[in-house]
Amino acid sequence: QFSTNRTTLTSIFKAMTGYTPVQYVLAERLKQSRLELLFTNIPIYEVSQKYSFHDENYYIRAFKKQYKKTPLAYRK
Repeated sequence: QFSTNRTTLTSIFKAMTGYTPVQYVLAERLKQSRLELLFTNIPIYEVSQKYSFHDENYYIRAFKKQYKKTPLAYRK
């Protein structure tokens, strides 16, 4: 569809955004989930499921790596 192979496309994408496609999607899902944490009282496990994190612990680790706080600490 892009007239190139996956490796080249990934390299171009990373050069333009600073992220691989997988990293970019993860960062966007985490960014969107922050709003849920700030403006709702939805439990953390439901937020993680809503943003397609099938493992709550993975969501917490990814969130902490990105924002240097756990989702609960970010919410407070």
